[in-house]
Parts: sequence; structure tokens; C-alpha cells
Amino acid sequence: MYFQRTTPPSLISRSGIETIFTDLKFDVLASILGCGSEELDERVQTLAQFRTSDGGLGLSNVRDVTLAAYVASYTECYFSIRNKVNMNVRNNLRSFREFQTALDHINNVRSEAQPNQDAWTLQSLQDKVQELQDKETLQEHLIEPFHIKIKKNFKETLKDPRQIAWFTSVSSKDAGIWLEIAPKTDMHRMSNPQFTVALRLRLFMPQKFIQEGTKCNCSAIANSTKYVDREGIHFCTGCGFGYTRSRTHDLVRDQLCKTLRYCGVNIRVEERNAFRGSDPNNGTRPDLTAFNLAGTNQSHALDVRLTSPVPANGAVITLNTARKELTAADKAAQAKNKKYAKSASDNNLHYVRRQFRM
Repeated sequence: MYFQRTTPPSLISRSGIETIFTDLKFDVLASILGCGSEELDERVQTLAQFRTSDGGLGLSNVRDVTLAAYVASYTECYFSIRNKVNMNVRNNLRSFREFQTALDHINNVRSEAQPNQDAWTLQSLQDKVQELQDKETLQEHLIEPFHIKIKKNFKETLKDPRQIAWFTSVSSKDAGIWLEIAPKTDMHRMSNPQFTVALRLRLFMPQKFIQEGTKCNCSAIANSTKYVDREGIHFCTGCGFGYTRSRTHDLVRDQLCKTLRYCGVNIRVEERNAFRGSDPNNGTRPDLTAFNLAGTNQSHALDVRLTSPVPANGAVITLNTARKELTAADKAAQAKNKKYAKSASDNNLHYVRRQFRM
């Protein structure tokens, strides 16, 4: 990053350092994923360079960063010298020519990614620095058109509905936040093999431990086939063998319970009489009942349900469904509302519906 912000982009490009650094990043990624670099096809490499909020790993495209970093650095430094450097002298400086060339390239990308936008100039970027303040850095602002263009092109290359549905789901800040937080407790740390599995799942890659033709005899899988997906979706959210799905549900519920209690919320797990006030025979129990959430004097019923944007048990997904956000989550929420919403209302409970992408 230091070289990218201080060295003219043409020199960095000729040195070959961008290619060397890119290859190094993918060698490290391949090592973490437990594979050779040849397994990192164009789809995986492109996705890995997306920001975590866009479904990637935040590895960044080195060439794009070089251009944005140099333009941002030049703009920010120019504040301190603009009154000391004559414009004619400035225009003949190599640094300014490099700045202008890099900015022209960025503006070309921006015109494709964000049509009808005025081209950035040195003056407009100087004004933008004041406007951005602590919201984001100028470098982040300059690289945004690259993100928009590459993401659009990437989505157009995806043809498999399963890949499209998965990418649509992980393109969320919530879904990638676990990659940006350093865990402080053993409960939230992963072993190396667990981290490998989690990264392969995020990149929608085949899991090493699932061979082609792997079968599952659980009753949850579609009758038409006993074969499971190689990405591991079935084992994460669909497998009913040995109460796997129920145990995963309970782990999520218990973690939510611990988090709320840590925040001082009075929580009861599977309250037996939550809905008997309006119907003595209604023994339905919400996963959690919160009695003192801040900002309200009403108790809240919370219930957990696991789902997946990609069918976990062999069902077919259409392209139209794959392109819609939160399709599976909305379907699950509707089922929960049908089960709990009226009973909660009749018993003066607020029924909480929230969707989290993980």
C-alpha cells in the first residue's frame, strides 16, 4: 500500500510487482483452502477479490488499488503544496501526468459503472475529501466504480441458479462480518480445518471431505436422489440424521440467548405458558421470551429457524428465484408468522421477525 500511494502507477506496472503480489495472495489463499492454485478458477479468484460486504474475502484487485491509491494520495498531498507550486510547473511534473493518466482511467471505468456522473477532477476530489470526513477514505471512494463494474460483470457470468442464489445471499455486510472481527473467546474461534470449511462454503467451492457421489440416508433429502451437494449445504442446514439440524438450531438459539443476557436482557428459554393466557390448551413454546428489551414495556417472543438460499435437500431452484434476495428467509418467516404471530398478539407479546445472513 505504501508503494501504491507513493510510486507512479506506470513504474509499479512495469516492475511486475502487481502480478507477483496477486500470485502471492492466491498462493496463500490456496494454502488456507487446502488446494493447489489450479483449483482457484476465475470465478473463485474474482469473488475472493470482492469486499466482504459484496460476498468476497476482501483481497482486492491490486491494479485497481494502485490507481485509486495514487490518485487519492496525490489529491490529499496537493492540499499542502497547491499554493507553492505554479500551475505551469505542476502540469509538467511527472507526478501530475501520472495522476492525470490514472484519474482518466478511473473516470472511464466510472462512466461505464455509473453513467451520467460528472467526471472527477483534482478540484472536485479535493472538495470530496472535506465531504467524506470519517465516512470513508478518498481511496475507498475512488475504487467504488471498479467494485460496481466488476460485480456487474461477475453476475453476468454466473449461469448456475445455485451459484447465483448463493452469491445473492452472501452479498451482504452481515454475511461477511465474521471475516472482519478478531474473536476474543474460545467459543468464537475456529480451528484451521473449520476455517477451511467455512471459507470454501463462502466461496461456494466443493468441500474436501465430500466426494462425488456421497450419499445421505436421512429422511430430509429429496426422494429423487440420495446424493448430497459437494458444497456442504445439506450438512449445514438440511441433514436430519442424528438430530443434526436440531442441534444446529439449538446452538444458534443458545448463542442468541447468551448475547441478550450479556446485554442485560431477562431471557427465558422455551417458556411453557407463553401463549396459554388466551388459550389454556396452547402449549406452543417460542424459542426465547425477552421480558425487558430496551425501549419497550412489552415482552418479546423470539424464534429461530435455519434456512438456506440454496435448497439443502436436492430441490431445484429457478433463475428468477435465485436472483431474488431473501427468498428462502421470507418463506421461513411466513411459516413462523403463521405459527406464532396471532398467538403472540393475543397474549400481548411482540413477535420479533429478523433475518440474518451468516
